Amino acid sequence: MTDISNLPKPVELAFVKIDPTNLDACKLPIVIFHGIFSNKDNWTKLGKEIAEKTNRVVYCFDVRDHGDSPFTNEFVTKAMISDMVHFMNQHKIEKALMLGHSLGGLIFCRLATLFPHLVEKLILVDIHPKKKMTQEGKPNIVQMFAQMLKKTMEKVKAEKMDLETAKTYLDEMLKPHIKDDTNRRGYLDKLTIRDGEISWRFNLDALINFLEMARTLDDVIPDFKGPALEVYGGISQFFTKDDYESTLELLPNCKFEVIEEADHILPSTHPKEFIEKVVPFINE
Repeated sequence: MTDISNLPKPVELAFVKIDPTNLDACKLPIVIFHGIFSNKDNWTKLGKEIAEKTNRVVYCFDVRDHGDSPFTNEFVTKAMISDMVHFMNQHKIEKALMLGHSLGGLIFCRLATLFPHLVEKLILVDIHPKKKMTQEGKPNIVQMFAQMLKKTMEKVKAEKMDLETAKTYLDEMLKPHIKDDTNRRGYLDKLTIRDGEISWRFNLDALINFLEMARTLDDVIPDFKGPALEVYGGISQFFTKDDYESTLELLPNCKFEVIEEADHILPSTHPKEFIEKVVPFINE
């Protein structure tokens, strides 16, 4: 049992447990945290394939303020760490392989720093372990996207659109930003009815506040000596080959794999290549 009394109060995360056909009981489970604006549904199919190819149990989670997990007013780094450690305590998981995309990678990197005894291996997907997601006074693509989603919802509510009309409107708004039809449709599925009105399947106000905090993620400096892997997209803005040296200063045993033609959402756009990169590392 790992003590988290000095961390924010945890919430009970929604999750999907995936059991492989041929479970190797000697192998530790894999836990997966998605990126911002996403949810466990985006990882279930990949999670099943990873489970089958590694003979490990895989857990796909909704991070707090996303999907079916509780919406809170405390969307901060240490709260998300607290949620995962609480889950591991509850389910008597002494150690796990942790795989995190974007925001999920930043959280697991810091969890591994605070509680290295809980982490067998660490996989970061298209995110630098220390770089801020935003820079003070300089909105980046994530912040601008969040503000676009906020304005879209304001118009949906002002015009009292029904759910299907709202999805059609959102599709038009997203086309300049997300060219791929399949990935764009994924965002349409993030519109839902909550408390009798159209809403996102994530707590947008909490996420915007998180992105706007100048101190975002600076409370824990990554320092993990265990095995690590960075898988990134060759045309992504979030991680490049120039980041290898600074990453190794924080994760000295990190390996690197690139999917040259992929961008930030490489698990969705290049699932086959992604599996080919991560499974050998997991099975080492």
